[in-house]
Amino acid sequence: MNYFKFHTTTYNDSILNKREGEIKLGEVLSFCNSLEDLANTSARYIIFGISESIGVQANFGKKGTEKAWDDFVKAYVNTQENEYNSGKDVVILGHFDFSDIEKNELKNSVTDLSTLVQHIDKNVRQLVEKIIAAGKIPVMIGGGHNNAYGILSGVHRALEKPINCLNIDAHTDLRTTDRRHSGNPFSYAIQEAALHKYHVFGLHKNYTPQYIFKAIKEQPQITFDFYDTMLTSKEQTENYQTALAKISTDTFGLELDCDAIAHFNSSARSPSGFSIAFIRNAIRAAARTKTICYFHCCEAIPSAEEPGQIGKALSFFITDFINTHREYHSL
Repeated sequence: MNYFKFHTTTYNDSILNKREGEIKLGEVLSFCNSLEDLANTSARYIIFGISESIGVQANFGKKGTEKAWDDFVKAYVNTQENEYNSGKDVVILGHFDFSDIEKNELKNSVTDLSTLVQHIDKNVRQLVEKIIAAGKIPVMIGGGHNNAYGILSGVHRALEKPINCLNIDAHTDLRTTDRRHSGNPFSYAIQEAALHKYHVFGLHKNYTPQYIFKAIKEQPQITFDFYDTMLTSKEQTENYQTALAKISTDTFGLELDCDAIAHFNSSARSPSGFSIAFIRNAIRAAARTKTICYFHCCEAIPSAEEPGQIGKALSFFITDFINTHREYHSL
């Protein structure tokens, strides 16, 4: 596994804003100096980032998702440690950084980028497989939704079985498998038999091509809820509970594409979508289930006009997930 940069105590201290009388998560988190340390740490939650926008660009999308990890980690380590929020069983492992290979080894044509996405898949797969095999829960931030394939493939190999997936997303990401990009990770996961039941929650009618609807009708394990037909908070909550109950009957992963959130700065930002409050409740509900095995949050792009706000939002999502999971699944 290449291109991975471990989160060191030196870097952690450089972004930590200490204040007398207060304790921040960054002061109690654990760190690993190598992947071999994963099997030995007592921490249950392993956070890592994927700093890339290669898959998004290969899908003719907008750059910027490579910056989400940096924005997140600066907010997360400065979150307060208190009786309701703790980093004592959390490892910040570090992040993948593919910027050099994108800049130096490729011409950045769509074909070149798709080739590189396959390389990213392999690296993400290897790390996720190690984390799951160590009995830990991976929590992943940043990059395009292309990384869902490497994640699902890694879980599949570690558990030696296909898993289910609940994807909160405005898009299915079930495009054809002619080449790799951020629009087809779940197509490849199904093709590999890494993914069994797949539910898209919040699908937008206006941005889903007909050939995908046709393909879904031929695959009963793929289901969805339209955002367009559940515009009230009551409808959203009730439909989400139904979808979650269906997917959580077996081991599953939670995917959050930030495109699904209204006005959230992301690779396909939309004025129509879920509220932050709904998303936080949805994350907590998933974390309460017994069968969840990972959480992946992707497609966010930090805003130059509102520095730090995307990182803060992502840190809310991650603390919601970890705190709720810890509360309901104490060892």
